[in-house]
Amino acid sequence: KLYVHECGGWHGSNADSRTVAWIAACFATIANQQPRAELVPLLSEAGWCVEKISGRNDLVEVCEFEGDEEHVRETSSKLKKIRQQRGQPALRIVPMPSVSKGEADPGTRILDYDVSNAEGCSFDYVAVGGTFDRMHAGHRVLLAVAAVCCTTELYVGITSDGLLANKEDKDMIRPYDSREATVREYLKNVNPSLVVTTGALSDPKEPTAASLVESMQALVVSEETVVGGHAINEDRKRRGFSPLKLIVIKLLFGKTREKLSSTALRQEDKSATRSVGQTS
Repeated sequence: KLYVHECGGWHGSNADSRTVAWIAACFATIANQQPRAELVPLLSEAGWCVEKISGRNDLVEVCEFEGDEEHVRETSSKLKKIRQQRGQPALRIVPMPSVSKGEADPGTRILDYDVSNAEGCSFDYVAVGGTFDRMHAGHRVLLAVAAVCCTTELYVGITSDGLLANKEDKDMIRPYDSREATVREYLKNVNPSLVVTTGALSDPKEPTAASLVESMQALVVSEETVVGGHAINEDRKRRGFSPLKLIVIKLLFGKTREKLSSTALRQEDKSATRSVGQTS
């Protein structure tokens, strides 16, 4: 598990387009290295500060990068000092090489943002949906963005077991209750103050909470599912509801430059299991 805290001056109490882009860039960076790694952004927009972060009992290490800016070094020192004052176990320091801000792929680079162009992305009621089997960076970026952009109640639609009956390697798909528990645990790590309401997506022809809840304000989707977001807004229009703000996240790609997918990860696990069986 990797916690990431951004202490740049542009962060505030409410999420905006810079927050979304920063989260997406973090996950894009890790996707082609360790797509299954549990990266958890701990941002001020979700109520996190150094004092609160220092109280996490599962912290064991802190990465310090060569060439870190002064405010980053100050934050790291403050974190260690608070834990010392509280009598908590000391954190192991992991020296890291400097991170290049140069000619990285624009899709994975942490960009410099123009404050004047920031667009608000903070909403009381937000929705997001998915299957969430074999959680990977593509799942977590959607959940993280939704949790940081939401201030009150987050609705999460999770594909039911019945709807997955014809999926490839269906016997390898984790049951609904297990997938739901994983989603809830992750969201609690990102933003523990949220009310999280989950529900099974059992019939693609039936309207979801994003369509039916009049107070809903935003929907987090990927480039691949944005068409469904537009359909939901058409449905809301027919019901006389206001359209949702669609927060669209770019697709993430793994080491092979192919789109991250649970199907591919199931195939990977299947191959690994077969190899173990052949050598044992």
